[in-house]
Amino acid sequence: MHSPLVVVALALLASAGPVRLHGRPRTGPTAEEIRVALDALRAGDARLCSLAADRLGQGGWGRGGEGLSGEQRIPAIGAGPVRDPAALPPLVEALGDARPCVRRAAATWLGESPLPGAPGQLLSALTSPGPAVREAAAYGLGVHGEGVGRDALVAALRDPAPAVAAAAARALGQSPDPRNVAPLRSALSQADPAVRRAAAAALGSSGDTAAVDALLARRGDGDPRVREEIAGALGNLEEPRAVPALLALAGDSTPEVRTAALESLAALEDARSFDVARTSLQDPDVEVRAAALRVLASLQDARAMPALSTALSDADPDIRASAARALGQLEDARSAPSLARAAKDGAAEVRVAAVEALADLDGLDAVPQAVLEASTDASVEVRTAAAGSLRRFVREDVAVRRLAALVRDTDRSVRRAAAESLAHAQSAEARTALRTALSDSDTEVRRVVARALGH
Repeated sequence: MHSPLVVVALALLASAGPVRLHGRPRTGPTAEEIRVALDALRAGDARLCSLAADRLGQGGWGRGGEGLSGEQRIPAIGAGPVRDPAALPPLVEALGDARPCVRRAAATWLGESPLPGAPGQLLSALTSPGPAVREAAAYGLGVHGEGVGRDALVAALRDPAPAVAAAAARALGQSPDPRNVAPLRSALSQADPAVRRAAAAALGSSGDTAAVDALLARRGDGDPRVREEIAGALGNLEEPRAVPALLALAGDSTPEVRTAALESLAALEDARSFDVARTSLQDPDVEVRAAALRVLASLQDARAMPALSTALSDADPDIRASAARALGQLEDARSAPSLARAAKDGAAEVRVAAVEALADLDGLDAVPQAVLEASTDASVEVRTAAAGSLRRFVREDVAVRRLAALVRDTDRSVRRAAAESLAHAQSAEARTALRTALSDSDTEVRRVVARALGH
């Protein structure tokens, strides 16, 4: 029996292309490799098995380097879809495996296979007496896409097993066929919330604005997870007439729904969302506040400046950093004092965002003192940000002198950023600093310097 480490090896993908055996390129796994992989998935830790199934379709499975001593390995699995007809029987059999991740892996391999018999096998499995097999078959048809098995999937929306109906809805969402909107709209009224949620997601990915009316009609669904999916789907369709409903959903009692509604409003970039987003910056849920910041950043409305400045004091450092970046996008010099205070924040990520934002502001007469002070920060990330921000001010002697010090920093990423900024300066002091960096231990620093000096 394979240990869980085998499954870890399975999950590491060889995304660089097809595996070579004895100098011969080979695309796609063989039947034997499929059998070995399925056995390893069955034997390993269930969570790692799911992780491996997640990674399918991203270039093939293969070895992830030399590994550690004691690891058990399986033969490399060819990248690309299954082209070996002998692999179909073990994959079809695996559609009924007791472990869900094995069923999903098999369905993915079948769905991606260009073999003429693969779609037929999935269609046949969709009529299996076992609901787990039918669910996997619907999943595989969704992976295949291109409308294959469309009528069978529409019929599966009425499957007595909710998991099968939900998988069928998601599969229909992978096809742009406008005929799918009507049956998916009907699925939005099914009793099981998992089916309604899948139908909402499928309508959102359809790209058909006719789906908007169906989603709007169900925006008051009694299940918060369905409302969350509907809010996200309305944003995916990018239809302005959904804005009033999204504004209402941004006030939902469930934070996940509020977050999804605000994320969709950010995608729509509609000015009507300004007041709701500004109010949502006071929401008790951090994810809601983060989404509200994204709305305000997308609008780039100067009226947001006071609220964004207040958000620089939020309890969550990610919110403070996002607020700093949003202020930078406004490019209004009036936010400089607030950003200068944020450049002294206790969290390095906030200081980085504030220092970078200061360089984006219009109308600054001189290099901000906060940027100069950041160049001596204990954090490498902050010093790197300062070196990059000083590029805007390289006409000032004080900026060049600070960059000349940074190009001798102990960290190579700081030196690189400083060299790139000095390359934009024209002064003799800048060129002297660059010449001293020609002997830097870092190849990239030397390359930047050589290019700047014309070597």
